[in-house]
Amino acid sequence: MKTVIIGGGIGGLATAWYVQQFDPLAEIVICEASPRWGGLIASSQLDGNHIERGPDAILSVKPAGLRLIHELGLADDIVTTNPAARQAYIARGQRLVPIPAGLDLVAPARIWPFLCSSIVGWGTKLRMACDVILPRRKTSGDESLASFVRRRMGQGALRHIVQPLVGAIHSVDPEDLSVEAVFPRFHQLETTHRSLIRGLRASAPQSGVSGPRYGLFISLRGGLERLVTTLVSRLAPRQDLRLQCPVYTLARTNSGWQVDTAQGSITADTVVLALPAPRAAALMAAIDPGMSAALAAIPYHGVATVNVICKQAALARLPPGAGMVVPRHEQRTLFACSFASQKFAERNKPGHVIVRAAVGGGLDATRLTFSDEAIIAGVHHDLGELIGLTGTPIATVVSRWPASLPHYRVGHVDFIRQLRRAEAQLPGLVLVGNAYEGTGIPDVIAGAEAAARRLTAGTLAAITAANTAASPASTAVSA
Repeated sequence: MKTVIIGGGIGGLATAWYVQQFDPLAEIVICEASPRWGGLIASSQLDGNHIERGPDAILSVKPAGLRLIHELGLADDIVTTNPAARQAYIARGQRLVPIPAGLDLVAPARIWPFLCSSIVGWGTKLRMACDVILPRRKTSGDESLASFVRRRMGQGALRHIVQPLVGAIHSVDPEDLSVEAVFPRFHQLETTHRSLIRGLRASAPQSGVSGPRYGLFISLRGGLERLVTTLVSRLAPRQDLRLQCPVYTLARTNSGWQVDTAQGSITADTVVLALPAPRAAALMAAIDPGMSAALAAIPYHGVATVNVICKQAALARLPPGAGMVVPRHEQRTLFACSFASQKFAERNKPGHVIVRAAVGGGLDATRLTFSDEAIIAGVHHDLGELIGLTGTPIATVVSRWPASLPHYRVGHVDFIRQLRRAEAQLPGLVLVGNAYEGTGIPDVIAGAEAAARRLTAGTLAAITAANTAASPASTAVSA
């Protein structure tokens, strides 16, 4: 089997890895338009400090990411979040309020820490407590996260807790974020236990968890880009890996596919579109206009990360913990901030501190039109008020990721089912990426593995069928 993979992010590289595992004789060409591998995963060293310019962690409870790390021989390099820094905070004016242990994004699993906290007032706490007596939703089908939280927990919980916590993960408006696609666990808790609070308590969540479940995140010594460089090093000896090789057109042929690139034309049995949905839509326009239109309809937004490196004395008010989130109504430049040098060990040079802010997202898209200088000024101002940043930092690094994060709208799961059915009508073509069954790194890796299985199983079956049809002896036996 000869496979062309268009896109050299983690989705494309992982697909190549699994195609090679499932079919050791496969020939693979990976075409990446940019001058580097890895897509959104990007790690850097600066004056002895390690910074992540894209995602900084992998959720370990989703097995695909951890499994790939083990397959690549990187298990000994796994680093977990610092046990002493698993506290998270929500900004309230110019102060940070600790998120109580056991608060699992939308509801408390541990009652006493929640009651003792100042995260919300007693009116909101009493409204949230009504969850234990409220009935299940009478209608079926998907709904927005905002609608779901209002039903179960009330408007106060949505405004002061859920929006900032979920915004830090997905950076989109909860009013049009699919519960079924993004938080199926909470939907299932209501179905099974009727009450979210009862369901969370019954499922015995990890003790001491605060906010975004920091204890469940892992990284790699040297940064997440080690995952990318290791994949490339394992693929390169046997496969054809091409950087700065944009793909111009894609066409079906009688025997497979033709891929026209900046480095020549390639014929292939199978093709993987490991691209953001809008780019995949452009390549599919002449092949399947319906699929192209569906891909183009998936909305995207951008985000910027701002890594700030300063001397320890310049952040005297930095609290112990892994990070903070900022509600939309606070109207700050940043909507989340990771205390990177506390979250993971060996990130900072002795005497230095690293914090990493997130800016833009679906709720503040215009912020990304600002200059780097304006973004930096806004982030420095926010950090000054919230964690006491003083003086001029040693370095501030802005990394922009325009149109990089898909928005899973209400109805996304059914939409993707229809898209996959359309994909199945085009033998030898698969779609991989964060636009489909999950936005996290483990989700994309799981999708890559599934795509590789479909490709290799389908191609080997076709070869077997062709050989059987061409063999007289086989035909006689069949008859």
